[in-house]
Amino acid sequence: MATADEIKRSVDAALATVPRGFLVNADGDLVFVRRDGTTEAVGRVRGDDGSTPPGVDSFSLDPEGNLIAHMTDGRSLSIGLVRGADGRHGRDGAPGLGFDDMRWEYDGERTMTMIMERDGQRQTQSFYIPVPIDRGIWRDGEYVPGDTVTRDGAVWIAKRTTTAIPGVGADNGWRLAVKSARNGRSAYEIARAAGFSGTEKEWLASLKGPEGRQGPAGPPGKDRT
Repeated sequence: MATADEIKRSVDAALATVPRGFLVNADGDLVFVRRDGTTEAVGRVRGDDGSTPPGVDSFSLDPEGNLIAHMTDGRSLSIGLVRGADGRHGRDGAPGLGFDDMRWEYDGERTMTMIMERDGQRQTQSFYIPVPIDRGIWRDGEYVPGDTVTRDGAVWIAKRTTTAIPGVGADNGWRLAVKSARNGRSAYEIARAAGFSGTEKEWLASLKGPEGRQGPAGPPGKDRT
């Protein structure tokens, strides 16, 4: 009967042959790694790399209208005809419109319209001209950009569409173009400021100077009878 030491040695020997791990080497072999550090190649488990199939690199058209596929392996494959033969020339078009067919229309406000028309052909193009237009004294209503009005002696131009009163409120859509004038001093007021102390009537009387000397006698007249 085996002793305990003999049994232990037998178990240790058996365990030494049990793989501790596995790996695949550079050649594709499965390798057992045993507890005692020894290795054993069991067999090939990884095949050789397969080749990559060719793909399409680009396309082009040949002179005959065939679609050509240029492959990544250098080959060129004709896919088939993709461009047909040229069609017949079409009929000549009708003569176009020219300056002789053009006229202008004005709406009386800010729009000019160019009209080109002949034999059923008609083309139009409108142009908006943002010129100032005098609308007179300001009255309640809607004004559009460029409308010009007067109020309290000042001239205002509308910057945008507005119904506001010019000069009332901040940023009300109006721009002051000309300020209202202040009343100037009269000649009498200027004379008073210069030292004249009399009344306006006296000042008017002072404007008349003394009677001048009699002038020389004129030449004798001619008888026209």
